[in-house]
Amino acid sequence: MLRAAESSIPVHTGLADIRADIDPETLQVHSVSAGGTTYTANRVFWCAPLPVLCKTVGWPLPKGEPQWELLGSFTFDEPVDSDYHEILFADPDHRIRRINFPGLFTNSRDTKTLQIEYTTIGEEAHRDGEEWKQGWLDSLRRLGIVGTNTEPKYYDFKKVSRGIVSTENLTVFLAECERRIQKANSNTRRPAHGGSLGQQRPPGSEGLPPH
Repeated sequence: MLRAAESSIPVHTGLADIRADIDPETLQVHSVSAGGTTYTANRVFWCAPLPVLCKTVGWPLPKGEPQWELLGSFTFDEPVDSDYHEILFADPDHRIRRINFPGLFTNSRDTKTLQIEYTTIGEEAHRDGEEWKQGWLDSLRRLGIVGTNTEPKYYDFKKVSRGIVSTENLTVFLAECERRIQKANSNTRRPAHGGSLGQQRPPGSEGLPPH
């Protein structure tokens, strides 16, 4: 979201092509481009996580594997067999972290719907939704939650990014980010931290854009 620092504030949403021109040493934001327009401002608010800032200015990031959460939603013609609102898994034979039964959780009459959650990395994360559907149905049948020949009348698959998995010490990484930020002479502030990215510039100084 971009905002112009004036009494009448236009709000721009749905901008997927935001590009920031940021000096990697001083963290000065010279301009922000989005939706075919380039903006400049005297103050910028940075609301994204620190790793996003690091990636934007080319600072080194921890080495790791992208982590993905896979969600499979099923609706069947017959009620599913469960005495629980949810079931947690640690069995490697089933590519399942949790099964939720929304109808049981809300005490509604909908006992034909369930959702499977699974978090993974590497090549496994890039299997298509149909392959996951067949694997999950096999698990549901073996667990006795649905019948042997039961097929869903509705199925939906989603994959959501969940950061990275790393063996590096993230505390050290974050401390180094903070050290570099404190040395910077930036026109950008982090609202959640109540302060600027680095040393605060005097009022009226040139060169900060919107977030």
